[in-house]
Parts: sequence; structure tokens; C-alpha cells
Amino acid sequence: MSMPGIGPGFLECRSMPTPSPDDVPITLADGEIRLITGVLQQAAAECSAVTAPAEQSDAPLGGVTLGRLALHWSDVVGQRPLLGGTGLTSVTQNREAWYQVRAALSDHAAQVSRTLELDGTVAVDRARHRAHDALLLADRIAEASHGW
Repeated sequence: MSMPGIGPGFLECRSMPTPSPDDVPITLADGEIRLITGVLQQAAAECSAVTAPAEQSDAPLGGVTLGRLALHWSDVVGQRPLLGGTGLTSVTQNREAWYQVRAALSDHAAQVSRTLELDGTVAVDRARHRAHDALLLADRIAEASHGW
């Protein structure tokens, strides 16, 4: 018995997308999103990762590269739908992508620390604060994704 007014494909069109079991949503503040984006862009530039301009930033990130992640996060910065006006955004990525984000944040903090030791300059508070934030964010991502 068919229901009146409901045609084929109704459920497919109206149903919510089913997240992959590998997807992990993490709620981030605007500054954290900008930090991640900047770190990924710098990391991609340093390793000469190239993402084809025709590649869609919302394409699945299977085969994660720093170039694709940097492109994806640049898109996140541009589209931040804030959660209830709180300045927070929920970002969902697969575990491999989150692992790469953590690695880039940790590497960034290490690079800043090495540079500060070598330079020995006094005006390093901002760089040191950014490195500290990067490490804290990497730890938070690890906790949010169950410590893998």
C-alpha cells in the first residue's frame, strides 16, 4: 500500500546523511580554526604540496594531503556557521585528517620553539603563545577523537 503524496526516493531525499564511523566532529573557536588554517597552509607551502585548483574543497579527504587539508580548512574559515552565536563551529573530519592536523600543529610548535632558541630574541611572547596554543589544540583534538 503506497502512501499518497510520497513518491519514490522520498526517504532518500529527506533523510540526514549518515556519518561515516570514521568521522569525528570537534567544536572549535574562531581563533582555533584560524590557527589550524594558518599552520596547514604554512606546512603545505613548506613541503610544496600542490592541490589542483579544479579539485573541490568539499571532496572526500581520502588520501589526505597537507594541500587538500589546507584547502579544506580555508573553506571552513570562509563558511563558519556559528553554533548559536557562540563563536564556535563544529568541524567534522575523518580520523586520518585529524591526525594530520595534530601532527601539523605539533610540528609548528616544535619549529617555533627551535627558532626562538636559536634567535634568542626578547620579542617572542606572541610566537611562544601561538606555539603553546598549537600544542594545547593538538591535545584537545586527541582527546576529542578518543586519544588515537
